[in-house]
Amino acid sequence: MTQQDQEIAKDGMVGDIPVNPEMVKTLKINADADDIQKLMDSAAEQFNVNQLKEKYKQKLLSSNKFTGSDRSEEATDLAVQRYFDEFYVFQGPENTFSTKLARAYVNRARIGRKYGIPTLAVLALSTIVYVGSIAVNAITLRAAESGVESAVEDSYKARLNLANQIKDLNSQKNSLPDSTELTELIRNAGDNLRSTDDFFETYCDDGTASDDINQSNYKEAEQKLDSINGVLATVKGKVNTGQGLIRTEQDLVATRQSLDSLIQEIKSSNPPAVLRTKAQSAYDSGIASITNRQLQEGINYKQQLVEIKLGVKEFETLPARLEQVYSSVRIVSQDPEANSQAEDLHTKGRNYVSSVDIASLKTTIASLESLDAVLKQEYTVRIVNKSGVKSGIDRYYTDNAGKRLAGFYLIVEAVDQNGNTIARQIENTDEQSGQIHSVRMWGERVPSEVYEAVKADKMDNGRVDKTLFSEKKAGYLKEVVKFPGVSQRTGQITSW
Repeated sequence: MTQQDQEIAKDGMVGDIPVNPEMVKTLKINADADDIQKLMDSAAEQFNVNQLKEKYKQKLLSSNKFTGSDRSEEATDLAVQRYFDEFYVFQGPENTFSTKLARAYVNRARIGRKYGIPTLAVLALSTIVYVGSIAVNAITLRAAESGVESAVEDSYKARLNLANQIKDLNSQKNSLPDSTELTELIRNAGDNLRSTDDFFETYCDDGTASDDINQSNYKEAEQKLDSINGVLATVKGKVNTGQGLIRTEQDLVATRQSLDSLIQEIKSSNPPAVLRTKAQSAYDSGIASITNRQLQEGINYKQQLVEIKLGVKEFETLPARLEQVYSSVRIVSQDPEANSQAEDLHTKGRNYVSSVDIASLKTTIASLESLDAVLKQEYTVRIVNKSGVKSGIDRYYTDNAGKRLAGFYLIVEAVDQNGNTIARQIENTDEQSGQIHSVRMWGERVPSEVYEAVKADKMDNGRVDKTLFSEKKAGYLKEVVKFPGVSQRTGQITSW
């Protein structure tokens, strides 16, 4: 008996109203019977799956009519069936930290007996750790949700940027002589971009995702975002292609303008007929390439015109330069070999002037200038006579026949008229590579008796008394060996 039943039984009153206790009991039994009947009816309804399915189906169909949805009855049946297939499936709890704590709580008495810990202490510890784990899980979930929100917002910005780029492409397409390809690209890119509208309206309707994404839907948003980003990447590729078409057109126009400008500059400089003809040919070929939309070919012909323009400018001074350098060589030279070289180079240069072969003419003038510089050089080659520096060295070398021989070398340097050492271009003949080295000291191969004489000279007082090895006078190409016992230069080294 409840407390109220006991009070009724005691004085037969409910408040100020007299009540028959037996009638109260009867009413209470009836109420309990009603509750039980409702539970039984509800249980019967739940277990009558077919009837329950039909009930949900009718609700969905009514909702379709209300919202104006064109969802078919077949799709509705499938949706209801999928719902009931999953409804009675039991999903066991994941083996998470929280689950383990819950098991520890259930088994708190056994744990306490096993480890000698009071049950109340086990309960308190479990509770503290469990509450802490809930807080950690909440922070982790929020971090994951926040990460998805940021990713969605980034994709939203990328989508907005792509939309602006498509708009720009659309405004520039009329600059193309044939905009068919670009128009199709713009249309496809726009269709692809619009296919993402529903996603962003759901999860980032105003550019911010924090008010649209929560812990109940962030995983779904994350899964869908991969597909959305794939669509955006496709759109980006099409936009890049479209921008490439625009750039190509702009480059074609710019190259055409450069061709026109260059040919006018060349003609106005009154070039030799040969250069005028070359320029006109390059210009005509360049224009044909541009007309056929062959950009790289057009650029190549433009470069040819640039080189012809530079050549025209250089040709104004090259013939005079040829004669000037040739005259300088003839004045300074006292060497028959140098005179012969100069005559040969001068003849070739004049032929290049006649044919307006600018490249060959420049090479010939450079050779004459080098000859002139050598002829004007004047220096002596002397054995190095410095404290701490060797004046000679002996080592083996391989001759032209591949035979290993003992070699003896005097270490020398070139000294100009002012006593300054100067760099010389020396081939290391021991290497047999033909490579030229610019050095201030090198070794000259000499007979062994000369090497021994210099060695004895230095050992006598710590200095080499006779240092002059060879001499180079102005007007001559080669050095003349002056050291006793050495008739000519036989080999050099640049390292030891």
